Amino acid sequence: MPVIPGAAGRARWMCAAGWTPPVVGLVLGIWGNTEPSAWTDEIVTIDVARRSWPQMMELLGQVDAVHGLHYVLMYLVGQANGGLNEFLTRVPSAVAVAVAVAGLSWLGRLLGGRVSGCARGCCSPFCRPRRGTRRRPARSPSSWR
Repeated sequence: MPVIPGAAGRARWMCAAGWTPPVVGLVLGIWGNTEPSAWTDEIVTIDVARRSWPQMMELLGQVDAVHGLHYVLMYLVGQANGGLNEFLTRVPSAVAVAVAVAGLSWLGRLLGGRVSGCARGCCSPFCRPRRGTRRRPARSPSSWR
């Protein structure tokens, strides 16, 4: 089998180009997750995850399946880590950003080549909405106006 000059370097670059965008997305998703202010949905998630399994099963009969899946996942994360905190409730969002960035990077590689895929994947985490533009902090409804 003939040796192609620079093939090893290209293979390493392709591997780095494939993993760099999701890692960038994960790091940016986790960055700032230790802020002390919890949002209403995070407080509800922490409250549900602290319930007993029978109490959670009773609740799951009254909520949407998507929320139920999230609550079960966070319950299991809380059990594995000795309880939930604000950081752990925000990690699934960071992982979702990394998965989305990986998908965009893959799609960019299919449509425009390796460089385009890597560039699009690395830029996409910077294009997400600012924190707090769609959710309200855990304050009284009278202060929302």
